Amino acid sequence: VNRLLLEALRAGAIHQVGKRKARRFLKAVDAFERAEEERWERLRAGTLPGSGLSTQAQINQTMMQGYDLLRRRDRQGAVDVWLETWELIKELAKPRMRTVEMFDKAYPRLVQMVFNWTSDLEMELGNAGLDNPVYHEHRVRFVDELLAHFPEEDDARRLQMLRAKGEALFYLGRQDEGDAVYRDLVDRYPDEAWAHIGWSDAYAFGQGMA
Repeated sequence: VNRLLLEALRAGAIHQVGKRKARRFLKAVDAFERAEEERWERLRAGTLPGSGLSTQAQINQTMMQGYDLLRRRDRQGAVDVWLETWELIKELAKPRMRTVEMFDKAYPRLVQMVFNWTSDLEMELGNAGLDNPVYHEHRVRFVDELLAHFPEEDDARRLQMLRAKGEALFYLGRQDEGDAVYRDLVDRYPDEAWAHIGWSDAYAFGQGMA
């Protein structure tokens, strides 16, 4: 019965908006179906703990809730939910998962790749911080935690995340700390234009904005 209902739901979505526009919704339905299959298997085996959602199901739920809030232009609501998602992801992260891509390979049933989602969270924390500086603080913490949990992220990823941290520090009025972040980036990646551009942008747009 569940399978037939989900097939009808997929068909209805495709009929309404087309397969391309319904792609994210269809992916969410697929993830829900897989989670339900797993739940029923555990129920039949007698190993289903309580009635709560699994951590992966909670991640799927809060990820999609955040994207829905963004569509409604509730940016702060979205990042509040996504910060909860991040706490759940940290619960699942194991020491052997040295990059976010390794995490994604370990948990293929998530509705969204965490690699892409973490970039969305970093960006939206910066946007939310323009209205409420507490989100700049969250952005600094998020970058530190991401690079601590996944210490072998590649250079492009580290550059992206550390630029975000430096920018947030400037917006918070913590110029000395921001300078230190950008100085390390320029020393480590002297040929990367975005390291230099990020530092100059911080002075142009971030200094004294706290």
